[in-house]
Amino acid sequence: MNQILDYTPNGGGKTPNKGKGPSNINSDKVVRILAIFLIIFAICIIGIAIYSRVSHNKKAKPEVPEVSQTDAKITTQIDEEGGYISIKVSHDKVIKSITYSWNGSKAMEVQIDPNKSEWNFELKLPSNENSLLISVEDEEGHISTYNEKISSDLGEDIIAPTINIEKGTVDGKEMVIITAKDNEKIAFVTYRWNDEDEVKVEWDENQPDEKTIVINLEPPEGRNDLMVVAYDASEEQNSASAPQVVDGTNQPIIEYKKDENEDIVNVVVKDEYGLKELVVTINGQEEGNFDKETIESTGDSKNVNLPIELSRYSADTINIVVRATNIKGIGNEKPFNIEYKSNDDHDEGGDDENSNNPNIKIEYPDVSEAANNDKMIPFTVSYESELSKISLYVNGTYVKINNTEGQKNIEIKVKFDDDTIKPLLKVGDGQKNKIEVEVKAADGTSNTIITPEFTIDSI
Repeated sequence: MNQILDYTPNGGGKTPNKGKGPSNINSDKVVRILAIFLIIFAICIIGIAIYSRVSHNKKAKPEVPEVSQTDAKITTQIDEEGGYISIKVSHDKVIKSITYSWNGSKAMEVQIDPNKSEWNFELKLPSNENSLLISVEDEEGHISTYNEKISSDLGEDIIAPTINIEKGTVDGKEMVIITAKDNEKIAFVTYRWNDEDEVKVEWDENQPDEKTIVINLEPPEGRNDLMVVAYDASEEQNSASAPQVVDGTNQPIIEYKKDENEDIVNVVVKDEYGLKELVVTINGQEEGNFDKETIESTGDSKNVNLPIELSRYSADTINIVVRATNIKGIGNEKPFNIEYKSNDDHDEGGDDENSNNPNIKIEYPDVSEAANNDKMIPFTVSYESELSKISLYVNGTYVKINNTEGQKNIEIKVKFDDDTIKPLLKVGDGQKNKIEVEVKAADGTSNTIITPEFTIDSI
């Protein structure tokens, strides 16, 4: 009976020990695992949502105007059919000023309300390609700039030429170089020095191109005002002006001064850089050609003095041309004429028969031997009457000799290392030298000797 009562038939009847069997235990475990999984999944979803929100906030942060942007924001919009360009300027500060310029020309100021931080304005649209520069200054003095290349096939020629003025060397001379350029076609340029008349230079085929005119000007000495105006070839004839102060040329300065002795002229050449070449021509004949080394041996290549004895030349008008070049290669040439009448022409005691008096003795040793052994050539001058003047010429250049008047006998030593003599000598390479001595006596007679040519190996 007990066995029958414990038996459970398939499909019906009460199930003994309900809620305590193995199948109930497994169901609880499944429910618990599922609950844990759902909790973990919910945590993940929440974490992803939080991360996404944070990331979004980080990316959006620069657009939040919490920090001053410092620079102005400038945008442009071109209306080719309307023929203008719209410009918008905005700032987080008050805008103090706005300027614009085309192709590096003079900046033009835009009329604005100085109490606003945003401003719109329009400009005429120029033809072809042009560079637009906009500058914006805020209330704190900070300047923002914007540069854009603007291209248009329908715009007008509204751009004035640009002018550049600079110093440069052209053919060995320091010049003022004017370069005027237009974005389409240049017409002409005018310039004026100080209060002088205006000079007009029209474009021609010798210019680099149809947009450019280049003018080379030799500036006057001293400080000068130069006004340059350039005009383009448009119907409006756009123009630009460029006033400038130009310091005078730095080429050598050449002048001459009369000596206390009226028979002598001192040619003075000055240059701030120093001379490298000096050439003197008198009445068409080259009388002196001095190189850099020779000039520097005088001790001051920036201030050179050359005495010229006028009595050597028979012409009543003596033409002297001095050409000087400094170490930068900048040269200058200056001619001048001197009216000269020798006092000897009026002396009653002298005549042509007595002009060459052999009794005036001028003696000297072998010049080649003395030149290379002693580096000096002595000349002894003697006469029975008093001497009035002795003139010495080294390679054609006059060398002044003092204290000769009233003497009957005198020795002149031409020392090669003398600061006056050394620059006049030609040394080495077989170069020839010669010395001329001219003596005049108080009785109106004279005598002259010229040494044989000689070479100098060294000084």
